[in-house]
Amino acid sequence: MILADNFIASKETEKAQLALDTCLDINKNYWLGRNNRANLRIKSGDYLGAVEDLSVALNKRPEDTDMLLARGVAYKKSQQLYAAKQDFEKIIKMKPEKEAELRETLKATDVEIKRLENIVEPTKVKMKTSPVSKQSFVAAADASNKLGNSTDTKQFVKKGLELDRNNPELIAIQVDNLLKEKNLVKAKQVLKDAASRNVKKETIARYNKNVAAFIKKMDAEEE
Repeated sequence: MILADNFIASKETEKAQLALDTCLDINKNYWLGRNNRANLRIKSGDYLGAVEDLSVALNKRPEDTDMLLARGVAYKKSQQLYAAKQDFEKIIKMKPEKEAELRETLKATDVEIKRLENIVEPTKVKMKTSPVSKQSFVAAADASNKLGNSTDTKQFVKKGLELDRNNPELIAIQVDNLLKEKNLVKAKQVLKDAASRNVKKETIARYNKNVAAFIKKMDAEEE
């Protein structure tokens, strides 16, 4: 841990993360190591990794509002708005003096949630009585995925892929949803199956930053 701190102080982020990886391989529940690695992951754009680290750290220190805020930001950046809102509201409940600081962030989150729900709900209603277009399924799947509603996302993706099984945007949404569920094995299999149907992973990656980062990491591991 001291080595990682030295690398962080000297802004050698890659070496710092490797040192933290080694430390956490030995003690996976070390909250400070998880918190420090989460901060590095946020800076590098690995928001899903940051959420995972901060969730472990918060199991040890559930009253730490700084870590709650960091996780809320990571949830929002990784497009899991319901979870982000819950963290922001929890901070205010624990420390009412933080309400002014978080007011605009929470307001903006609520506005975006409402906008996305207005895309999802009409499609859910229409599905019960009328045919739904592929474009509507794509839009609803994207919106529900950004909200962090895994169940609805799966339903919309399934219906959309029945109409166009090689749609790269739907595949990207499907993979992103699996990453949020931490089902990396299935995410890799979906990408492999898509490639077998000549849907290039580079095309899929264009639709989602989480998926793009996962593909980049996957390619690096295969080299």
